[in-house]
Amino acid sequence: MTYSAENKPTIGTKVYFGRGNGERTLGTVVKTNPKKAKVRQDEARGVHKNHPVGTVWTVPYSLLTPAPQDAEGTTTPVETKPQTPKKTLDVFMHGEDHAILEAINSCYCALSPENLSCDGELPRAQVRRRASELNKKLKHLFLAFGREVDEIEVYNYLENRRKMFAKKD
Repeated sequence: MTYSAENKPTIGTKVYFGRGNGERTLGTVVKTNPKKAKVRQDEARGVHKNHPVGTVWTVPYSLLTPAPQDAEGTTTPVETKPQTPKKTLDVFMHGEDHAILEAINSCYCALSPENLSCDGELPRAQVRRRASELNKKLKHLFLAFGREVDEIEVYNYLENRRKMFAKKD
């Protein structure tokens, strides 16, 4: 059961919030508004960014589900997706991971404004279309790698690798 604007949870209600196929987090409703509720996070949340317990989120009612309670009135935890350990970038990555990082770097380079718009020559609609395609490709590469990697992290990895394997003159 999910909540709606007509069927709002009351303040103090324990709920799970998050998308259906994403991470679900236990929280407590602290305020209700016409379309959304303010929910205080009661457990750790996040794989790539760790949000501290106590963070208040503004959540639409459609993304809230009541937390099940046992006979004593305590909330029973719902199974969440197991969190994979964060991959660290080291200079000695080989094979598929290195190739994925090279492709991610290539996408980031293509997303730079001058490359994306061909130095201002392309129409705005075509620039948006190219950006959308590159962002979609980045999402798939992040899934293949196992986590999101920001542009600076990829650049530093590739730069360190280049320096490490550069021939000494």
